[in-house]
Amino acid sequence: MSLPSYVVVGATGGIGSAVCRRLVASGANLLLIGQHEEAALGLMAAGMVSLAGRFRPGNGAGKVVT
Repeated sequence: MSLPSYVVVGATGGIGSAVCRRLVASGANLLLIGQHEEAALGLMAAGMVSLAGRFRPGNGAGKVVT
């Protein structure tokens, strides 16, 4: 049986982060989207994210934060 997968927009904000924590606790797979790099690094430190990236609109370039 495969685990459910979710895309969480606003994952680095208060409510989005709380939703992520609850979904991770249930064993779900997540794709997180958020604006705040520091909060994304905090989610990584908590073991919720293994890789984060930053993509800026218009230039198509992304920065991977590990």
